[in-house]
Amino acid sequence: MKEESLVIPELFSKAVSEFSDKVALQVKHDNQRLKITYKELQEYSLKVATFLIKEGLKKNDTVAIILENRPEWAIIYLGIIYAGLPCVPIDAQLNPGEINNLIIDSDVKIIFCSYDIFVKKIKDNIQKGLIKIVVLDIPKSDGENLIRFSDIEHILAYANIMPNILAQDIASLIYTSGTTAEPKGVLLSHANICSNFKSIAKLSICSSADNTLSILPLHHTYAFMVTLIVPLFSGATVTYCLSLKPSDLSQIIKESGVTVLVGVPQLFSMLHRTIFERIKKIHLLFLPFALLLMRIKVRRHWGKKLRLLVSGGARLDPQIARDLSRLLGLKIIEGYGLTET
Repeated sequence: MKEESLVIPELFSKAVSEFSDKVALQVKHDNQRLKITYKELQEYSLKVATFLIKEGLKKNDTVAIILENRPEWAIIYLGIIYAGLPCVPIDAQLNPGEINNLIIDSDVKIIFCSYDIFVKKIKDNIQKGLIKIVVLDIPKSDGENLIRFSDIEHILAYANIMPNILAQDIASLIYTSGTTAEPKGVLLSHANICSNFKSIAKLSICSSADNTLSILPLHHTYAFMVTLIVPLFSGATVTYCLSLKPSDLSQIIKESGVTVLVGVPQLFSMLHRTIFERIKKIHLLFLPFALLLMRIKVRRHWGKKLRLLVSGGARLDPQIARDLSRLLGLKIIEGYGLTET
């Protein structure tokens, strides 16, 4: 592989040139569907990058994202990357003390977060004089002197001030879950992330025709790779769901035409349990017909376009995988994250 091809902005820009007007990110909010094309995603990201560079950040200065899954997560991440800076994705579910420890450990210069996270976990725990904070969704009634993300959306982007990025430059500083001790920071280069994508691309798992549902937390490398990097580099669409209720998920999958569902084993175990509890109530005489009807019913429930289930984060029971594949007629595969690997 050529080293220059293992750089995130280059691979993303290649997708933008090919799929400029195609929807890259979408989310349904207040019964309205927000759609962002590849061209718009690049433009928004360059605005974020321009802001960071004008704030005086230099190579190896770190920027944190503490945010729920939403289109802005991708915009901010790519903006940080275009500016040639390492991104520190932090779990929004951590308590204020844990978040503060990671911010200090990674020497973060700027934080991007939602207003809800700012009020509950950052406001009283971070020294704002030392760390700048960019906040999304700030209500007009808030009188704090905060940097509004909406203001960044209106600045002019200057592509000509973007730095040269090398394959060995750090793209992400990921903190492990701390299952064996305190969370440890893992440095992932552009080459790490891009070569992982290229190895997945060789398997032809995802194409530009796909629509991937993003529900797993993006601060995990596995979810980041499979539900953000792979779809965007492939010219596919990423759909976000603001609610994780099963009924809302199935509605989004069906309405949005989701083709790839990425989850953890617990999700597929729950689906398996729900289906087979119903099957147990059916008389043996009608079982062959019931299985066929169940498949039709489940496919209607999840949408006819759904074609692939991807499990990761832990071991998926092979029997559950076989049962769901047989019943749903869907391919099920397992994936592994980069952090511990």
